[in-house]
Amino acid sequence: MKQQYDLQADVIEAVLARHGVWARVWEITDTPCRLRFMLTVPQDIRLRQVTSLGDELAMALHAAHAWVYRKNGIIRVEIPSDMRRVVQYQPLIREVNDIPPLTALLGIDDEGTPLLLPLADDNVAQVLVAGTTGSGKTSLLRIMALSLAAHNKPRDLQIVIIDHKRKLTALEGLPHLVAPPIVDRDVAGTVMARLVQLLDARIANNGRQGRKAPLVVFVDELADLLAISETEMEHAIVRLTSQGRSENIHLVLATQHPTANALNTTTKANLPCRIVFRVTDAHKASVATGVRDSGAEKLLGRGDGLVVFCGDTIRFQSAWVSDEDTRAEVRRISKGNGHSTPLPMTVDDGWQDTLRSTMNIKEASGGARKKPIPQDYIDAVVKAWLQKYRRLGGNIIDAQPAMRQVRGPIHYNLYEHGTNTDRANAVLELAREQVLREVQGAAA
Repeated sequence: MKQQYDLQADVIEAVLARHGVWARVWEITDTPCRLRFMLTVPQDIRLRQVTSLGDELAMALHAAHAWVYRKNGIIRVEIPSDMRRVVQYQPLIREVNDIPPLTALLGIDDEGTPLLLPLADDNVAQVLVAGTTGSGKTSLLRIMALSLAAHNKPRDLQIVIIDHKRKLTALEGLPHLVAPPIVDRDVAGTVMARLVQLLDARIANNGRQGRKAPLVVFVDELADLLAISETEMEHAIVRLTSQGRSENIHLVLATQHPTANALNTTTKANLPCRIVFRVTDAHKASVATGVRDSGAEKLLGRGDGLVVFCGDTIRFQSAWVSDEDTRAEVRRISKGNGHSTPLPMTVDDGWQDTLRSTMNIKEASGGARKKPIPQDYIDAVVKAWLQKYRRLGGNIIDAQPAMRQVRGPIHYNLYEHGTNTDRANAVLELAREQVLREVQGAAA
């Protein structure tokens, strides 16, 4: 490998020399996902002369991207590694000693040092996590929740998880959970309303009774929840992010779509810490990070990310843990907290029971509504889909994409008319089958 690295260093020096920049590579570092080359250049060379050559360096090195930047007075060139390594959670968490209270582990930074996120700090009290599918944002939520639970007793930390795509259900059983992970979108809106009630109770109490146990709320795929109940959900998020930090309530919100349509300006202003994985374009990178030219659209995916807060940007590789190992960690944490001291009397007494009761009532009412789905619901969806299909020219190949284009608005309309999430999905599935039968029959 050393020979290959030396050859790549020679290529970098040759490319820069062709442009009148006489540089020398003096150190090469192999990180889990990138190769980093440290450069020395003459003092009269302007930084722009080097950074503008990123694309040419990438082409010469046969790399998808080349990042050229200055850090601590040193010019660095980075390219994706041919052999990426996974940063495993268990060895990393064992490596870190004396983690402060309410501090989450993220992964490792550019130097290979474990990267921690102190939620008790006002500058990171509320967190936005953004990235495309497969970029690593949901895995990061799991790592954060596990590491918080590993180093904080249930009496010192409460956790709420809203996870309608069921990607965090391996965390069920953590003794810190106020309730099992919330997977029903109808229930999620009610839970957020209950969190606002808790916030109001803590504000009204103003420290007169007991203490305010830290509460961390993880929300995965926020944009999907906003699409169904935008006004109520947005109101709850604005209240919790703007006033929650002083009342020991912290939100970690994950979304694929960090755009103005998904998060308004007020909400984003109340999220001082941004953790951004790969996004689709430079505009979304700018919106997600809050800074220009962050390069988030060029990140490598699978946990390659940026942490942005207080004007600083830190590139890091997120840790990873499998579902099986997550369940093993949950069992270990639960066993270690089997005889933890109960929470003292606080203003929050009864809030957990209220939340659990809310979930039980919703689940019971959802089960009671399992009646035959009215045919007029299905007919309305079929009509909308067929109109879209015919506008596209009646091509059988276009039928299913047409359904996807109007699925969201139809789902929202069904919800607005009193249909819960499970029944709305059932309506859409029955309608899809009917549309395909009609389309295939017409094409025969």
